[in-house]
Amino acid sequence: MRATRPVDAALDRIDAWQGPTNAFSQVFADEARADAELDREGPLAGVPIAVKDLFDVRGHPTTGCCAAIPPMPAGRDATLVTRLRDEGAIVIGKTNQHELAAGVTNLESSCGPTRNPWDLQRITGGSSGGSAVAVATGIVPISLVSDTGGSARSPAAYCGAWGLKPPQGRVAPEGMMSLAPEMDCPGLLAGSFD
Repeated sequence: MRATRPVDAALDRIDAWQGPTNAFSQVFADEARADAELDREGPLAGVPIAVKDLFDVRGHPTTGCCAAIPPMPAGRDATLVTRLRDEGAIVIGKTNQHELAAGVTNLESSCGPTRNPWDLQRITGGSSGGSAVAVATGIVPISLVSDTGGSARSPAAYCGAWGLKPPQGRVAPEGMMSLAPEMDCPGLLAGSFD
């Protein structure tokens, strides 16, 4: 299945929402459009997804939205990015976050603050605020995030999405920048749309 329409729709929504919300730290428009031209199989065939800037995406830097970390391109995908791609998903970009995932507001980031789409004067929660905005505004139905002390669940509640922190050790953290290894957990933000 080719996925040009869903990817184009996601990129159009980024164009509409990025200015007011600053949800994305990196957008992979050309790469996503090229991926959408390929035949895909799997339960996520052609589904555009976002990835928090703590996870490696091959060919793109992982900085945790921290200016002190050199923007060196990752040599390979994080384990979960690989698994999502294997199921047919298309990565359209990396989302803005609270610097190094060490905060609850998403105001401190080398990419600038992320704004709540429903009231630009309010915070998104953190540290996965950019992902929460990307899901809540319908840019993507799913975003890969981390949750150490509420980083999936709090932004979901602030922005109107669903946040999941799986049981500790259930999901592979390889290729995810760590904050507190004994508490870090990859998670998901997802929407509920009619």
